[in-house]
Amino acid sequence: MDGGVGNQRRIRDDYGRRCRDQGDQLGYLPIRKHVIKEILMTTVKIINLAPHSIVVYGCTPPIGDPPGTWTLEPSGTLARAIEKVSPAPSLSGIPLTEVSYIGYSGVPDPENGVYYVVSSLAAQAAYMHGRSYADLLVPGQQIRDKKGRIVGCGSLRYWSPQ
Repeated sequence: MDGGVGNQRRIRDDYGRRCRDQGDQLGYLPIRKHVIKEILMTTVKIINLAPHSIVVYGCTPPIGDPPGTWTLEPSGTLARAIEKVSPAPSLSGIPLTEVSYIGYSGVPDPENGVYYVVSSLAAQAAYMHGRSYADLLVPGQQIRDKKGRIVGCGSLRYWSPQ
């Protein structure tokens, strides 16, 4: 093939088979990058540093089971903002505390081709303490069930301090 749409379809189909064979818990997901008016399919590694599964809705088939969803299982490493909690004066008899974020834990150093899913708070703490945020993703657009419980997200977002 000429490397056009047919080749992209073959790469996507090969990826779908690999996901079904190896399991989505490996954290591989195709990311499309725009390069001079052409969309190229690149495989990157996405690692979930949250304590729970992340379900992303609206994925391009053949990703997911059922198609259109992708579940990223926890890696076992937790990204956390480290808190310092101090007492504060009460408010009409209600106890209050002040919290400041004095560091972060569980976020590895950046690695080429690897992205980490973290909470917005963990991303903010890492950024505030000098870590690059270009590889940090956070769940976006919460998807809720009929009872209002979060069941997934509509995308993963690049985290940014702006």
